[in-house]
Amino acid sequence: MRDFYSTFICEARNIFTSVSAMLIIFGGSLFYLFLYPTPYYGDVVSPQKIAIVDYDGTTSSREMIDFFRASPYLEVVEILQSEADVQDLIESYSVYGVIIIPKDFEKHIYQRIPPVVAIMANASYLLIYGAIVNASADCINAFNDSLKTKLQTHEREILQPSFMPLFNPSMGYINYTLAPILIFILHQTLVAGAGIIGGTQNQQFAQGARNYYSMANPLILVLSKILVFFCIYAVLFAFYFGFAYKFYGVYVGAHILDFWLFSTAFILSTAAFGVFFGAILPKRALSTQIIMLASMPIVFLLGFMWPKAQIAVWASALVGFLPAYHGINGLLQLNQMGASFGSVWEYFASVCFLCVLYIVASVLVIYKKTLRW
Repeated sequence: MRDFYSTFICEARNIFTSVSAMLIIFGGSLFYLFLYPTPYYGDVVSPQKIAIVDYDGTTSSREMIDFFRASPYLEVVEILQSEADVQDLIESYSVYGVIIIPKDFEKHIYQRIPPVVAIMANASYLLIYGAIVNASADCINAFNDSLKTKLQTHEREILQPSFMPLFNPSMGYINYTLAPILIFILHQTLVAGAGIIGGTQNQQFAQGARNYYSMANPLILVLSKILVFFCIYAVLFAFYFGFAYKFYGVYVGAHILDFWLFSTAFILSTAAFGVFFGAILPKRALSTQIIMLASMPIVFLLGFMWPKAQIAVWASALVGFLPAYHGINGLLQLNQMGASFGSVWEYFASVCFLCVLYIVASVLVIYKKTLRW
């Protein structure tokens, strides 16, 4: 019994005197507790933003639009006369769904020809897609009931809704979750690897070891590290987005030149961030500990599991310093949504800026540590 007690006390002392263990056990638990529920504060369903394209422009089409406006689950932000601006609205996340009222809508109603009302919604977020589809179906059913009374008919369906999932045609989790997770895996492994290398070199330098790390020009050292990681991860990117996408059946919609231009900037930015991360670590062990602790909350904040509008402003600002945020959202728009390069220019500029920022920061950290140029 005494041996058990002694062992228990030793184990407890080891755990409670370990900074990394305390960070993971208590810091991680408390951080997830406050982070995860933030999109669900108040337990109130937010109205989903939609646009309506009215090709008919008649009394009947305006009456149906009023039913959509009256829904507590939908917010009609645009009434359009054509589909020309729909792509821009969806790519900018100004709306998550589009209702298309066809030409001759009123005429077909009175001719007893069921007009087809197209309901398109962003299926990258399955919950949002479901909310828009269900609310739209309720609106159409309510309008159907009012038409039956008005026309004094007992037909089951005067309107015929057609539901179209956008950017996730299979309505599965492969395109919705796997594509960004693969990018995030590459980001985290690169940062962790660079952190381990940098932490090891810092630890050896502090112990008096003198090698190329302590003698090289800081700028040349940083650029060399970035180039090595870029060469490795360019190959991994090609493997992931060539073999892995085909193997798992992930949708590919990006132009090859657009994809690689953006990916090159993203890899360089991630490598620069990894080198900076390694430069500030005093020990190699901290790299995996920090990455393990930070990965889960970062996933929640990257904008593909939760809509960006549901993420706290402070959290969005913080995660904006990670290349993963801009890289994942930019590559998803290019590849899964088929967006043009101009549509992701802001994300591209951000990863380029972060690349330069972390190169400068890495050089300054190493210079301050070694006092050489």
